[in-house]
Amino acid sequence: MTAAPKTAGANTAAPAAPTAKAPAATAPGPAPGRLLFSLGLPLLLVGLAAALARGLLPDGGLSAGPLPVTVSVLLGISPYALVLLGVPLCAQFHRSRLVFALLALGLASWVCLALVPDSGGPPGRHGQFTFAALALLLPLNLTALAWLDERGVLTRPGLIVLAVGAAQVLVIGFFASGLFGLLDAAAADALAGHLGAALRVRLFDPRLDAWTWLPQPALLAFAGAAVALLTRAVISRRMTDGALLGALLGAALGLHHLAHPPAAAVGLASAALAMVAATVQESYRMAFHDELTGIPSRRALMTDLGKLSGSYTIAMADVDHFKAFNDTHGHDVGDQVLRMVAACLARVGGGGKAYRYGGEEFTLLFPGRAPREAGPHLESVRTLVESSGFVIRGPDRPPEPPETPPSGHQTTRVKVTISLGAAGGEAKSDPLEVIQRADKALYKAKEAGRNRVMLVRPRDEA
Repeated sequence: MTAAPKTAGANTAAPAAPTAKAPAATAPGPAPGRLLFSLGLPLLLVGLAAALARGLLPDGGLSAGPLPVTVSVLLGISPYALVLLGVPLCAQFHRSRLVFALLALGLASWVCLALVPDSGGPPGRHGQFTFAALALLLPLNLTALAWLDERGVLTRPGLIVLAVGAAQVLVIGFFASGLFGLLDAAAADALAGHLGAALRVRLFDPRLDAWTWLPQPALLAFAGAAVALLTRAVISRRMTDGALLGALLGAALGLHHLAHPPAAAVGLASAALAMVAATVQESYRMAFHDELTGIPSRRALMTDLGKLSGSYTIAMADVDHFKAFNDTHGHDVGDQVLRMVAACLARVGGGGKAYRYGGEEFTLLFPGRAPREAGPHLESVRTLVESSGFVIRGPDRPPEPPETPPSGHQTTRVKVTISLGAAGGEAKSDPLEVIQRADKALYKAKEAGRNRVMLVRPRDEA
């Protein structure tokens, strides 16, 4: 993929000032913003729910007396409404793990809220056992779902997950109902009492759970699950993992406030909302960001072109000799090249923004800048790509570089270069026509020897 060096020409932008050290020529890891993107919204929703739930308590200050009937009913049905909304939405976007999590949350919400007597006091022995069992299993199930692959709902793996969940429900119902009615009332009550006591055992100081309805085993399960899910979300930076963490915290909030159904409903609703919002957020990212390179996609470019006003510059960039390189080294290595080039283009200055246009072609948009103003910034990213280089791993090379490289190890270093063509537009210009002119400038750059920037000047367009 080595190209001839850039030569001066009538339509070539002047070299820019030296740029910062080029990024390593490997597939870039997740951008730091992805962590905020994956965790920010779920945690914000749960935080707002915690504040609202606190205000709905008798001493919370939001209501001096009982809530209006309409408000109370709406709060009560909110967890179920969000589950009913979220299940088909997540299924549509192939988020089977969130479908399973929503089903578990909906069932837990229905059972636990039904256990609370109208007086707000603690439920009977059967209810205490059922609540303790669900409070222990819910965080464990959410954590297990985080480590599953997306394999669909009505597939064999999906049906196995549903069967495991149904088995848990049957076991809880079996013991809570006195072995499905096989025991008399006294024996069934005694059995539920013993099982409930086992699930509510105090392993540590009683003050650890004196402030909440959650028994100590459930508290420990929620705490361990929170650490595990947070760790996974930080490492993977995926929306689904962040959503499961938000669902876990929202569920803990709801079960903690179970003695106050409106506050409990707010917490449980926030758990469902975290998963629904994450699905919508992820669908937006999939629509407007390129899956391979992580930069905005062509659809995002078309959207941004519709927002332009005043002068602007559009540049088209193409990886030199990419087809030959792809045919020689394979598509996997070609994908790594595209990621490296995208990472370099994303660092463009001058208010420019990089997009993947398709294949090995990229677009850079400079709102409010004429081509002569954007030229130095285009030259800067051209130089950055050229100086990055690219090392092709040998077939016997380990995934991680050893501290002491073995002698005689063969590596192949190639130079990756790009050609760029840029054209300017005004408020009355059709951006698609400007793209066509930038494309023509790109072809001129390739005809002139590649690895250069070619600007369309006004006299060239006349």
